[in-house]
Amino acid sequence: MKNILRKLLDDEAAAAWTRYVFFTLVVAGVTAGARVRILEEYLAAPSFNRGAMLAQLTQEFWVLEMYRTVIGTVVGMAWVLLGLSLVAGIAYVIADKYRLNRAYPGGAQRRPPDTKSRAASTH
Repeated sequence: MKNILRKLLDDEAAAAWTRYVFFTLVVAGVTAGARVRILEEYLAAPSFNRGAMLAQLTQEFWVLEMYRTVIGTVVGMAWVLLGLSLVAGIAYVIADKYRLNRAYPGGAQRRPPDTKSRAASTH
């Protein structure tokens, strides 16, 4: 990721954006993977119903919840990376067009030399 950002930005800005993207990945992963609803239901349950709820919290339940948490975390991180890829792709195209306009002001672009006609005229 740092190499992709270095193509678009200078080294210092790329390092800062790398830290920012890592932080965003962590926040998005935790937010997408955190499953607070079950804890809220347990805490909000009336005291006479807590025993029945506690009986449902088996090992299989916790394994399934851990699986759902991991999948939610990975999906959240994948969405962030997809968005970053789209933004980086658009930024690369814009930066490339800007570099092209700076190299050839006024829209005049050099054409590459025609190697076929030159080779045919020398023989």
